[in-house]
Amino acid sequence: MDLGYNNFSGEIPMWFGFNSGCISKLETLSVRNNLLQGSIPKEIGNLENLKDLILFKNQLTGSIPLSIFNISSLELLGLSGNQITGSLPVDICRHLGRIKRMSLVSNHMSGYIPSGLSNCTELSELSLAYNNFSGNIPPEIGNLERLELLSLGGNNLQGTIPAKIGNLRKLQQLNLENNHIVGSKPCTVANLSSLWWLNLNTNSLSGVIPIEIGNLHKLKILYLQFNRLSGSIPEELFNISTLMAISLLTNNLSGSLPSASGYWQTSLQLLNLGDNNIGGVIPTSISNSSNLWA
Repeated sequence: MDLGYNNFSGEIPMWFGFNSGCISKLETLSVRNNLLQGSIPKEIGNLENLKDLILFKNQLTGSIPLSIFNISSLELLGLSGNQITGSLPVDICRHLGRIKRMSLVSNHMSGYIPSGLSNCTELSELSLAYNNFSGNIPPEIGNLERLELLSLGGNNLQGTIPAKIGNLRKLQQLNLENNHIVGSKPCTVANLSSLWWLNLNTNSLSGVIPIEIGNLHKLKILYLQFNRLSGSIPEELFNISTLMAISLLTNNLSGSLPSASGYWQTSLQLLNLGDNNIGGVIPTSISNSSNLWA
C-alpha cells in the first residue's frame, strides 16, 4: 500500500494494524511525504508479513512502539524527517533478523546507540543522523559486515572512532560529522576499500592524517574541516585518482603541498585548505587539476 507524496493529514489509522483480511498480507506500508501527525500506532506491529514501513517526512511524534521491533519480516524501517522522540531498545535486533535498512534521520531521538544493533547482521544502511543520541559509538558496529552506509552525524556522540570500523569492507559512506568525537582517525579506516564518501567534519579529532588514507582508491569526497588535525597533509592523498573534493579547512595542518605533477589529479574539483599553517610555494603542478572550481 503506497499513499505517499500526497496531502493526507490527521493520524495514521489504527486499523492499518488489524491483522485480518487483505491487510494481514500487507508487505509494504508507505505514507511518506504527507502531513500526518500523532504517534505511530502500536497495532502496526501486528502486521506479520510487513517488509517495508515507510513513514518519511511527516509530522509524527511520540516514541517508536516496541511492537514495531517485533515484526520479524521487516526489511526497511524508514522514519526519517519526523519529530519522533524516545530511545532505541537495548535488544533492538532480537526479532529483526531480516532488517536491511534502518533510517531514523532528523528526529528528536535520544539515549545511547545500542550495541545490540550488531545483531542486525543483514543491515546495509544504518542512518541515525541528526538526532540527540549521546555516548560512544559502540565498537560492535564493526561486526555489521554487510553495512554500506553508516550515518551518525549531527548527534552528541563522544569518545573515539572505534578501530573495528575498519572491519566494514563493504562500507561506501561514513558520516560522523557534527559530533564531539576526539582522538585520532584510526589507521584501520584505510581498510575500507569500498569507501567513496568520508565525512568527519566538525568534531575534535586530533593527531595527523594517516598516510594509509592513500589506500582508499575509490574515495571521492573527504571532509575533515573544523577539527584539530596537525602535521603535514600526506602526499598519498593527492594521488587518489577518484578524489573530487578535499576540505581540510580550519585545522592545525602545516608543511607544504606536493609539487610533483603526479600528485594532482584531473578529477579534483574542490580543494579547501583555508585557516591552517601550510607554507612553502604554491606548486605550479596544481594546474594539472584542470577541473578545480573552488
